[in-house]
Amino acid sequence: GDSNITYIKTSDESEIPVPEGFKYVEGTVSTGAVIEDENGNQFVWVPTDEVLFARRNFDTPEQNSQNEITQTTEFFETVESNSEYIECVNKYKGFYIGRYEASENSEDVNKACTKRGVLPWTEIVYDKMRRVAKNTYADNPSVISDITSSYTWDTLCEWISKSGYDIYNSTTYGNYANNTEGTRQKSLTGRNTKWVTNNIYDLAGNVWEISTEEWGDIYDQNHSGRGGGFHNDGIEYPISCRVAEYDGAYSYIGFRIVLYLK
Repeated sequence: GDSNITYIKTSDESEIPVPEGFKYVEGTVSTGAVIEDENGNQFVWVPTDEVLFARRNFDTPEQNSQNEITQTTEFFETVESNSEYIECVNKYKGFYIGRYEASENSEDVNKACTKRGVLPWTEIVYDKMRRVAKNTYADNPSVISDITSSYTWDTLCEWISKSGYDIYNSTTYGNYANNTEGTRQKSLTGRNTKWVTNNIYDLAGNVWEISTEEWGDIYDQNHSGRGGGFHNDGIEYPISCRVAEYDGAYSYIGFRIVLYLK
């Protein structure tokens, strides 16, 4: 309930709802307000008062030209499967996204971290990603945690687009093969201060991030990947793209945690 959420003023007097166990660190609502838990995990507030919380189609002709399966794929995600989250977002006019790609928690294999300077958690199957993400804040009375959905990712893209980032060519601000500063390998989270969008690191490039959005004939065994990876081109696979991925464990695929306020 509301009693566990405190409204805190950021550095420019804009206000964010801060859940129990978290404190405000830096940033503003428009530039990305950062909160942190007692273990140093950081999240950024994504406001939805001016950006509708919804799925979108960002496809442009030059995208996905190399991914034939994606070109002919129907992606879908039901309102029903997200109804609880939609309610939370509408209530507080926003949600929190991990500032960094999820990484392993050395103290608890059933929880993830969202911290700077560590390798993203890859080689993890979909079901485990989801279980770990949900479990990470299962004991926090203020939030529900999960991996990203098409609703959160698309809304995020719309928000950073309004902030001036090119979501159809994110080469310059992601760890991509065609970025001169790209590493062509999985990099530590937050490695490059240029690979940031509204205080959120590595949404573009580095590792693909799996969402709850499904595709194909065997629906619950195939999910979409978002944001491109270190081995991809930032024009063909920009921050806004979605590709058809399988639910196996891969070295170039990870996830990111979302927090919805109860």
